[in-house]
Amino acid sequence: MVRRSESDSGDRNRAIAYLMRNFGMLETEVETTLQAYFRQCALLVDTRDLATMGATLANRGVNPMTRERAVGERMWCAC
Repeated sequence: MVRRSESDSGDRNRAIAYLMRNFGMLETEVETTLQAYFRQCALLVDTRDLATMGATLANRGVNPMTRERAVGERMWCAC
């Protein structure tokens, strides 16, 4: 329900995504990326989940608790 609501009213997000694609910051299809984003927005998380996500991003995509890579290494290089 939240995902559908976000998708139905996501004009600003679409505009931002198309700008990002135009500047080479987004390599995938805009709608595919937005649908994934809207699904993520609809997830229920608590403060521990948020802290783990933040720590993973601060650790260059590697979860500091599990040592598993959660975000591709390509995101962190200036390729």
